[in-house]
Amino acid sequence: MSSFAQETIVRLRYPATSRHGSSITDFTADPDEHSIDGCWVEPTDSEAAGAARRATRTGYRISMPAGTEIIAATDHLRVRGTEHECEGDGIQVGSPTGALAHAQITVHRWEG
Repeated sequence: MSSFAQETIVRLRYPATSRHGSSITDFTADPDEHSIDGCWVEPTDSEAAGAARRATRTGYRISMPAGTEIIAATDHLRVRGTEHECEGDGIQVGSPTGALAHAQITVHRWEG
């Protein structure tokens, strides 16, 4: 990643539990936390929902150093001190020279 990728995010991986024979993520439990340095955080969108616009959705695209462990769709990320949900699994993005290779994921948060 480039020298402008200076942010640290925290991956929050919540444990799985079994309910009625199905494995589900337990978001009430304490998550395993893992810091990821050298990230670039870019806003993607923000929208108000509902007739009275009482709910707001904010999103970010996060680029992480190449080789970063892939973030799972069930993980959450703490970005700038606030917890966000992942939109699918993260991906590794290649580069012909390797100079721009990175891992990437999009996250969002609803408030209100």
